[in-house]
Amino acid sequence: MSPEEWKEVKEIFNEAVDLEGNERRKYLDGIAVGSEIAARVVELLEADQRNSFNETPAADLSHLWLGDETPEAVIGKQVGLYKIVEELGRGGMGIVYKAVHEADDFERLVALKLLKRGMDSIDVLRRFRQERKILASLEHPNIARLLDGGIHADGLPFFAMELVIGKALDRYCAENILSIPERLYLFQQICQAVSFAHSRLVVHRDLKPSNILVTEDGRVKLLDFGIAKILSSENENVAATATQFGMMTPKYASPEQVNGSIISTSSDVYALGLILYELLTGQTAYKFESSRADEVARVINKVEPVRPSSVVTCNSGSETDKSSTGRENTGSLKEKRLTNKSLRGDLDNIVLKALRKEPHRRYASVEQFSEDIRRHLEGLPVTARAATISYQLEKFVSRNR
Repeated sequence: MSPEEWKEVKEIFNEAVDLEGNERRKYLDGIAVGSEIAARVVELLEADQRNSFNETPAADLSHLWLGDETPEAVIGKQVGLYKIVEELGRGGMGIVYKAVHEADDFERLVALKLLKRGMDSIDVLRRFRQERKILASLEHPNIARLLDGGIHADGLPFFAMELVIGKALDRYCAENILSIPERLYLFQQICQAVSFAHSRLVVHRDLKPSNILVTEDGRVKLLDFGIAKILSSENENVAATATQFGMMTPKYASPEQVNGSIISTSSDVYALGLILYELLTGQTAYKFESSRADEVARVINKVEPVRPSSVVTCNSGSETDKSSTGRENTGSLKEKRLTNKSLRGDLDNIVLKALRKEPHRRYASVEQFSEDIRRHLEGLPVTARAATISYQLEKFVSRNR
């Protein structure tokens, strides 16, 4: 399918995805029945309905960015300087492969991300060249470096990144049944990495558990730093449809992101709050009734998240996979029973301060957020709670029993 045809598919899909029932059928009737364009639009609509808030696309849609080739057929092929070895995973932007760069005097393994069709490759590479020096400066033990980028022979953009062997943050915590303090120590590593990037004027924009890996030795590695900005236009209309929210995952997006407002370091603070909420409760902070843009914006802008300790309390006696509030459950029952009392008080307030709708009411920086975590771990008063005499006395007594 030519780039012009893919552009037409995208335009038709973006119009149809917001329509329902008879309106959608009438709109689609105007497309040539049986054409490849119609077939691709229908596939995208079906996938959007099934997977609107999943972090991976439908498995049978890989051909949407691989042309006529299956993922297996790409193995062994050359992309720029890199030879593809095996598939590592899939996300909303494309497929990630393990690849090798072979030269006369060295061999280096990388994670090669092939982007899906529909992206303006010329614009992407222009932004990549603009951001490359900044991204190359992100040398931090908790950040996977962006090494290279270019255009594949078939016109698709690609990025070569440091290869990290590890497990997604939520999976690592669940499989190792980590305690609350252990999870907080991991979270502090994440904060250190994000804070370092902010000091280099780089905002991640798409922080989520699947973008955070933990290695066997317990080291956190953040992925895709800077790519979200490269792939997103600063003036894009993010309010059009749920599929046009830019390079971000709606359930980890801040109010200013879904509203199309200016993105700042405060947006990363909010995303970190969502991640910490999930780490402590095993559930996401929000439930979306549908994938429609107005529903997503309504929930993120208007609905206040339940206190983490209350979520754990109301589900501590249930073996079901869904909470009584309908939120997605990502943690085990054993974890909930162990963590309920640990969340009351300081951690409730720390998380909810990071998740305030107004950016100026959140932590002013990731450093302040992390500092409150440190103070909690050491039994000191935290800034997220009012510094009353009774509260400070309570903390003093707990430290000096």
